[in-house]
Amino acid sequence: MIYEWRRYTLRPGLRGSFVSLFERHFVESQEEAGIGLVAMFEDVDRLDVIHWIRKFRDMEGRRRALEAFYLHSPAWKEHRDAANATMIDSDDVLLLRPSAPVPVPATGPLYEATICHLTPDAPPEVLQEFTWRTEHAENTFPALPVRLDVNVAVRLTGSPALALPDLSPWLTAPVEHLRLAPTPRSGMR
Repeated sequence: MIYEWRRYTLRPGLRGSFVSLFERHFVESQEEAGIGLVAMFEDVDRLDVIHWIRKFRDMEGRRRALEAFYLHSPAWKEHRDAANATMIDSDDVLLLRPSAPVPVPATGPLYEATICHLTPDAPPEVLQEFTWRTEHAENTFPALPVRLDVNVAVRLTGSPALALPDLSPWLTAPVEHLRLAPTPRSGMR
């Protein structure tokens, strides 16, 4: 499986509008195109940020599904301008592959995500502590940028997050800790 972790910065005060629009018009239409919607979260600490995760069978399946949605979906064609008007930045996208099973539901109302920027030589046993890691593949749908300049490991857990192993020998940037609240139709509630 291939996953995208999409982090959008929205115009101030428009996060609720974006979530409502997305959940009304883009859930079923993406699924019909072959895109698996894993989850959507509001960032608890940044009120104008949304995170959402989707999955594809493989990179070729990703290309076909994205073409079906963005080039042919009536829902996207009708509502894309309204969705795009809510966004400041939609290009912070991590292309990922699984490192471990997708997490069990949160024990409380929140999930926690940890994003670690690592050197390419981080040992495999360290990566097993994470849900996903960077998929180093060519972007098969260049109309939607993905971050090719990173090597990350991402862990998504029910809150509170478990302690990480010592990653200091392999870290290339500060560890990101995110507190995330599922949206009403999130696949992880």
